[in-house]
Amino acid sequence: MVSEKVKEEGSCGKSCEACPHRQANDCPGCTRGPGQKGVGECELARCRREHGYPPCSACRFRVSCGTYRRWHDAAQDRLDERRAEIDRRLELSQTDPDLSLLLWILFWLTLLGTFSIRLTTSGGDAAQQELFWSIAGLVRTAACGVLFLRLSKEENTYRTAGLFTLVSVALSLLTLFLPADAMGGGLILVLGLCGTGLSIAAEYYECSAHAALAERWDEQLAGKWRMLWKWRAAALIAAAAAMLLSAVPTLSLLLVLFVIAAMAVTGIWKLVCLYRTAKLFGSNG
Repeated sequence: MVSEKVKEEGSCGKSCEACPHRQANDCPGCTRGPGQKGVGECELARCRREHGYPPCSACRFRVSCGTYRRWHDAAQDRLDERRAEIDRRLELSQTDPDLSLLLWILFWLTLLGTFSIRLTTSGGDAAQQELFWSIAGLVRTAACGVLFLRLSKEENTYRTAGLFTLVSVALSLLTLFLPADAMGGGLILVLGLCGTGLSIAAEYYECSAHAALAERWDEQLAGKWRMLWKWRAAALIAAAAAMLLSAVPTLSLLLVLFVIAAMAVTGIWKLVCLYRTAKLFGSNG
């Protein structure tokens, strides 16, 4: 509730005391309140504050101003935004209480995979150590696949991501334990290509699932998930082009450098998006 009445002309040119939405918006008047950034802000008051203009009725740009043309709806728009935010928070509070926990576990597993460091000992068998770290990486990936299946209760696209992830892990395990001369090495190559293809498909469905999950409450975050996959796809296409153009060393090297930079940037990008997605559902219990 507003503690005192303020006699002033609003940004729209109307008397603040005559505004029928003032009490509902808990508005102390245009010069002291509704211009702050946040849910339910008043665009007219924000413009007036940022530019130091007088009320819109005295502004020489008001004739061509799209914001001013909607002045009669400004207070109602603010009220609608505040009500929508209340509804959003209520709906978020009714989601699966384990959703945030699962997303945080996925975040830490992804962080582990992005910045993993392979420790080796000088006295050990190099091949055995490489096998150990390869299996450890596949276990982490399989855990992500299981999480995707669990998350499919909230968004069905996660199921496809989980199945593709687990199948790709199974194929990768086969390539680790098959003899190097199996069918002349051709079987390992085929399994490796299939596993890579499934991993790429799994990542696409993962990004799509995250976007679909976040879209109802944060369209900007959903857009970042979709843009992330486009950049990852561009990096994969560049990697394929670099292999095809290996006969042109300069161009191939440039493509390889682009792939390294793109994968590093998108890896961090993915972590940021995962963090924001987990926080979105974790802050609204």
